[in-house]
Amino acid sequence: YPRKEVGPNGEYYFSNLLASKARVYPAKTGFRTPRSELSGLLVLCRLITATLDGAVDLPQEIICMGDSECTISSVECDENVLKDSFANRVSEILDHFKGWKEKGVCVNALHHWPGDRNISDILTKGKAVAGDIGPGSDWQCGPVELSMPRSEWLASRAFKRSLPDDEIIKVFVRYMPQ
Repeated sequence: YPRKEVGPNGEYYFSNLLASKARVYPAKTGFRTPRSELSGLLVLCRLITATLDGAVDLPQEIICMGDSECTISSVECDENVLKDSFANRVSEILDHFKGWKEKGVCVNALHHWPGDRNISDILTKGKAVAGDIGPGSDWQCGPVELSMPRSEWLASRAFKRSLPDDEIIKVFVRYMPQ
């Protein structure tokens, strides 16, 4: 049930669900939200790479969007400030981006999508009913904005830049006057 909308100039835009993950990590595992969000992006990158490797026709461009400001900030920061586990995930994500570019695909910068309109989170909020995820639903087809020209999308590069405190290497420098 792909959503098919006509744009202002008669063009068609399609939006479909390729895959979804819904997982909430219990606090007692030590797997906090920033790690979960970054792992979600890594899984998405692995899926895109596997899809591209089997594709006959490659897409012209790829744009990844999410509602985690700290995930986007982590991917775009100087990797020397991140602790090993976070830095390794970020490094693999950047390797995927590089591989896509080497295949001739335009790779857009990560974009922020507002959390209140992030339909992929519907399953983790505990309020979803069968109709919310059924055929033709926003969960299956994506928010209606994705079926419109990019100028109608809620995605942007304007967001608060922040890194998760627990994932930053703390460096102390002691100044000794001479």
